[in-house]
Amino acid sequence: MDKKTYIDTPVLFLTFNKKDTTPRVLNKILECNPKKLIVTSDGPRTKEDEDSINFLRNFIDKKSEFFEIEKQYNEENLGLKKMVSSSITKYINKYKRLIIVEDDVLPSKKFFKFCDNMLDIYQNEQRINLISGFNYLGVYLNKNAHQFSRFTDIWGWATWDDRWNNKQALTSESLSKIKSKENVFHSEEEKKYFVSNFEKVLNHDLDSWAFELVFSNFYNSRLSVLPNFNLTKNIGLGNKNSTHTKNKFKYLIQTLNIRLSIFQKTDLNSQKINVDNKFNQKYLNRVIFKNTKYNTFVYRVLKLLRKA
Repeated sequence: MDKKTYIDTPVLFLTFNKKDTTPRVLNKILECNPKKLIVTSDGPRTKEDEDSINFLRNFIDKKSEFFEIEKQYNEENLGLKKMVSSSITKYINKYKRLIIVEDDVLPSKKFFKFCDNMLDIYQNEQRINLISGFNYLGVYLNKNAHQFSRFTDIWGWATWDDRWNNKQALTSESLSKIKSKENVFHSEEEKKYFVSNFEKVLNHDLDSWAFELVFSNFYNSRLSVLPNFNLTKNIGLGNKNSTHTKNKFKYLIQTLNIRLSIFQKTDLNSQKINVDNKFNQKYLNRVIFKNTKYNTFVYRVLKLLRKA
């Protein structure tokens, strides 16, 4: 294998108990020869978890015979929220910026180059909070070489230490403030959706670190950079070990989308931050409200195929 470094930014790979997806994702990361790879593994909750985790740690250890891997194996189970947040904090303070991949998110090669380049370009632009490789629309083309989004996607993403460490904490007080702020949400429907999920996190009804990041981005009016062509795929959808995602329909859509990643340019230049409201509205419809003609059409096709 050509050991020439392909990824300059350190890659943080977050793992738990997913035997069917973790090896695939790790192999894809290693294909890209990262300069620095950190693998974290949370501790087990059950005996079944313990068996799966031991299997995966053995797999990682064997890979580390050929690749330099910095490993963190937890003895106790921290839980999704604490595990992810503490791991990112520890390693982003050490390395200043990270590309972050979870154990059920399969990246394309272009994902890493896209993140590397965007991290360089927008390092000093405080309005940009993170770089995402996931574009739920699959493809979106306008005059921009990449998109600026009000929304936060973490199925393969990257950020800097100053953005991560200056997040706005989700508290009862800060949630109350965002409810009264103007121009945060663009409709009552959008506001209802996000505020409802923020309240679930506060009430411990939802163990999600991601919605805390979403909250911070809304609170501080920060944006995400997205590729025009989707660059990652969640291969854990429909998996019994998936914490929040068990939707096979979404998996099929992503399978179609990621094949177009070959068209995404990664050698891009900085562009004026111009939020395309049409893109953001389409994104909102597809991801949150799920009421676009596209979704309806594909759903009907899949439903007919299941009956056939």
